[in-house]
Amino acid sequence: MENKNGITYEEWEKIIQDPDFLLKLAYRWKEDRDARVTLQADNTALKTENAKMKRQSEIAANIDSDKILSATEIAREYGKPATWLNGILSELLVQFRENGRWVLSDDFKDDGYVKYVPMTFGGRKMPKFTVNHMYWTYKGKQFIYNLLKGDGILPLDEQENKGAENNE
Repeated sequence: MENKNGITYEEWEKIIQDPDFLLKLAYRWKEDRDARVTLQADNTALKTENAKMKRQSEIAANIDSDKILSATEIAREYGKPATWLNGILSELLVQFRENGRWVLSDDFKDDGYVKYVPMTFGGRKMPKFTVNHMYWTYKGKQFIYNLLKGDGILPLDEQENKGAENNE
């Protein structure tokens, strides 16, 4: 029979009769705690590696597809708004504003990182006009990931401290 401390009646009897047994018990608890800490660190590392592999697998599966992503969708993986991502990409000279729209810099325009999707606005009382919106391909998403990773910026699911903070 075990009490709320995890010590059985027999163990309490041994502690009373043999004080060295208490030291052995404390040492066992320390070993158990150390093993748990190691397992938690390993688990966090495995979760981070799994997130990387999942991301790479997703990108590899879609790299040649016609699927596109908005800056909002990519930024959300970092726990940030699209304005943050667009600002960083602008600072890194990957893109710039032209007539109120984001445009890829000439250095990257032929790399297949983005697609422009025409969107028509206007209607009954307003003349119709079309604007090209920039969307990222999965190849572009991989480019952004590598670029930000080079600056030490990782998506939420790869941030090592995320899991450790929740367990402490």
